Amino acid sequence: MTAPYVVSAWSSTNGLPQNSVSAVVQADDAMVWVATFGGLCRFDGRDWSVYDAATTKGFGDSRLTALARARDGSIWFGSELGIVGRESRTGFARIVEFPGGPVGHLAAMPDGRMVCSTPEDVWFVAPDSTVRPVASSPLPLSWAHVVLGPDELLVGGNNGVHLVRAGTAQRVSPLQTTSFAIGPDRSCWLGTNNGLHRFRDGAVEPVVGLAGDAIGSESVKAVLASRSGRLWVGTDREVVCIDPATGTTLHMPTIAGVRCLHEDCNGGIWVGMIGGGLCRLAPCEVEGVVIERRDQRPLAANTVLGTDGGFLVGTQQGLFFVGDGHARRVEEVPVRGVYALHRDGDGTLWIGFSGGVGRLAGNRFESAEAPVAIGCVRACVRDSRGRLLVGTEDGLWVHEAGAFESFAPAPLRGQCVKLIRPMANGGLWLATEQMVVRVDAADVVVEKLLRGHDLPFAEVRAILDSPSGRTSSRPTVPGSSAVAKVARPRSASGRDWWTRTCVPPRRTRRVGWSAAIAARSWSIQAAWTASPTARRRAWCAAR
Repeated sequence: MTAPYVVSAWSSTNGLPQNSVSAVVQADDAMVWVATFGGLCRFDGRDWSVYDAATTKGFGDSRLTALARARDGSIWFGSELGIVGRESRTGFARIVEFPGGPVGHLAAMPDGRMVCSTPEDVWFVAPDSTVRPVASSPLPLSWAHVVLGPDELLVGGNNGVHLVRAGTAQRVSPLQTTSFAIGPDRSCWLGTNNGLHRFRDGAVEPVVGLAGDAIGSESVKAVLASRSGRLWVGTDREVVCIDPATGTTLHMPTIAGVRCLHEDCNGGIWVGMIGGGLCRLAPCEVEGVVIERRDQRPLAANTVLGTDGGFLVGTQQGLFFVGDGHARRVEEVPVRGVYALHRDGDGTLWIGFSGGVGRLAGNRFESAEAPVAIGCVRACVRDSRGRLLVGTEDGLWVHEAGAFESFAPAPLRGQCVKLIRPMANGGLWLATEQMVVRVDAADVVVEKLLRGHDLPFAEVRAILDSPSGRTSSRPTVPGSSAVAKVARPRSASGRDWWTRTCVPPRRTRRVGWSAAIAARSWSIQAAWTASPTARRRAWCAAR
C-alpha cells in the first residue's frame, strides 16, 4: 500500500501538557478532546486548551486514563485515582469516585448511561451519579468493553472476555483483551495479548489471512475499524493499516507504544502513545471537484487552474491533476503545501509555496525562496509589464530575475495579500483580509476600501471586471453560481480537515446563527441577529 497519509504530531513541546496520551474523542462541535497524564486537552484546529486539577474546578486528578462522548454530547473522563467526571456547557463536574484504582475504559449506552471499567468491576454510571454493576457477578480486572446492543456488552481484561446479556456474564474466551472495535458491518474486533481476534456467533476466534498475517501474535493495544472499511491496529512498536478490499497492508513504525486510536469526522486517524505524544494521519486524496459557471468564461481561483481535460489543484500535500474522476500527484513538484497557481502565456506554471515560489516549465521544476520570512504565498500573477507579482502573508512582492523585491505602497506592508487582479490600464486591484486596494500604473494607491467601514461584507475572495468595464468585488458565498467550489484534499495542516463539518444543524438552530463553513479558502456567512455569545461561537468556529 502506498502511504496515502500525511502526519501531524503534537507533544509537550507544542501543545500537550504531557507526552502520555490515553484516549482521544471528537465532540459534536468537532473539537478534539485528548486525555493525557497531565490533564484534559481540547484542540480547536490550531490551539490547545488544557484543563487540570490545579487550574480547573471539577478535577480531582490530572492523570486521565479514559475518555468518551455521551449521547447528550457531553465529554466524560476517568482518572488514575478512579474519578469519573463530565464536561458540559456549564463546566466540569465530578460524577463519582471509585476507590479501587484507575478507570480503564468509558463507553456510552443507548439509554444515556455510561459503562465504566475499574479493577474491581464494570459499572453502569448514570448522569445523576447513580452507580450499579453491569452483571450479577463481579468482573474484576476488566480494562475494556464495547456496547453490542441496548442490553448487551462485551467485556475484556486480564480474566478473559465476557459476554454480558441482561445482567448475566458468560465467559467466552480466556484471552487477555485490551481493546475492542465495531466495524461498519457490525463486526466486532478484539485486540488481545496474542494478536487480533474477532467475536462472531457468540465465540472469539483468531483472525487468519491478511489481518492475521499482518499482526501475527503481537500484543495488540488498540484496534479501530474505520468508516472506509479499513482496519487499524496499534501495537507496542507500530500502527498497521489493513485494507481488506485491496488485500494490502501499510506498516507505520511509532516512537512509542500505541495506547489509543480514533477516527475523526473527516477520516483522519488519531494515534495516542504512552510517552510518545499524539499524531494524526490525514488522508490526502482529492475528494472531488465541482465547477459552477454563469457564462463560458473560465473561473479563476488561487489554488485551482484549468488545463486540458481537467484541473490542477493545489493542496497541502502538493500539486494534483484532476481529470476523468481521478486524481494523481504531479511528481515534478515537491510535496509541499501549494497556496497559489498561475500560468503564463508561454505555458509556464508558477506555484506559490510557503516562503517562496516555484516555476514548472515542461518537466523542469525550479524554486526560488524569499530572502526574508514572507509567510505563505497566497497569490501570484503576471501583470501587464511582465512582472510576477506575489501576494504573501507579509504584503506584496515583485519577483524578477530570480529575486524578490518588496512592493512600494505602504498600506500593503504587513498585510496578507490574498488576491491580485491586473487591469488593462496597467493598474491593479488587491484584496487583503482587511481591505481592497486599487493601485494605478505608477504603483500609487488611488483607492482604499476598509472592511467593516467602506465594505459592508465579509472578506473579499473574488474581483472581476464587469461588462461595463468597472471592476466589482463580492464576498465568496458557498453555493453561489458564480463560485468555483473545490473539495480540497483532507489535510493535517491548518483547520481544513474538520471545518467542513464543524457545526451540526441542530446546534446552529439553537444558537440562532447560520454558518457555511468549508476549508480555509471559504468564508463564514453569519446572520448577525444572534446574541453576542452566539456571534463569538460563530467566530471561534470559523477560526
